[in-house]
Amino acid sequence: MAQLTIQHGPTERTIAVTPDLPLLDQILAQGVDLPYSCRRGDCGLCAVSLTAGNLAPHEPSQAFRRHDDYLLCNCRLAADAPASIARPWFPELAGIAARRSPCKINALRRLGPDVMEVTLRLPPTTPFHYLPGQHIRLTNAQQVTRSYSLAAPPDADRLLRIHVREVEGGAFSDYLFQRAQTNDLLQLEGPFGHFFLRQRFADRRLIFLATGTGIAPVLALLLALKENKTPPPSPIRVYWGNRTAGQAYLHGTLHALQAEMGFDYQALFSRESGGARDPDDPRHVQQLLTEPAALVDAVVYAAGSAAMVEDARTHCLRLGLAADAFIADPFTPS
Repeated sequence: MAQLTIQHGPTERTIAVTPDLPLLDQILAQGVDLPYSCRRGDCGLCAVSLTAGNLAPHEPSQAFRRHDDYLLCNCRLAADAPASIARPWFPELAGIAARRSPCKINALRRLGPDVMEVTLRLPPTTPFHYLPGQHIRLTNAQQVTRSYSLAAPPDADRLLRIHVREVEGGAFSDYLFQRAQTNDLLQLEGPFGHFFLRQRFADRRLIFLATGTGIAPVLALLLALKENKTPPPSPIRVYWGNRTAGQAYLHGTLHALQAEMGFDYQALFSRESGGARDPDDPRHVQQLLTEPAALVDAVVYAAGSAAMVEDARTHCLRLGLAADAFIADPFTPS
């Protein structure tokens, strides 16, 4: 066994770990709450920085690093020697603590042919505080667990809303679309994630990139900005990509918000057919950002497929965006 020190802002904790197992599993087993989702190196939620010691991949065929960070789901100690890691820390999360609680399905509502809005209610005495843009983990009676972004800011009714796309063979989406009923009991964990508005970027222009149900946390952020009545100094840009127009289940909602808030909204459909297409037309939502000037004094929030998020990060940094001004919430099918 060796000592692993976990730094989180002003706090520090040291635990005993072995080089034989992934660090994420060992840290969670000792009661430390960490954000995670896919457990295979796609989402990047478990990324930390290494401040001392050495880490190695647990499964060599899978990713264990993302840029300068390490992915705890596939990291182990490189040797039976001490190491130290630092978790991302944000002042906005003061007073926000992950918790576990039962919850029940309050309502199920189709937003589109393959998208369901699931409304959840917590026990009346259970406090639950979160920032718009964060996500939760849900576990059903079959012990299938998935992560979903909250699609609305906190409200007086205390109900939580998520958007779920039906995925062929998806264990959790099959349950929600085929068998779920009002008042079904689920287990909830959260909130988790760093996809929220940063105080230190309050004077910057906001650019939101989303694909598919990645628009859910973006909607929560837009509604929070509308409620707070404190828009950024320049117009907001919202870019939403789907394969077809039929999948744009919030198209009307975004147009209505656009009229109220005055932001720039553009939808892109990557697989629409019919007629000749200009080869210079963008096929992917991140390609709508073409000029370095568009990213000056901006912060980009990207939510959607892991492939889009990673490509958007590379694209934006190539155009001159600072790395810390790209904030992401990658989604994986469930």
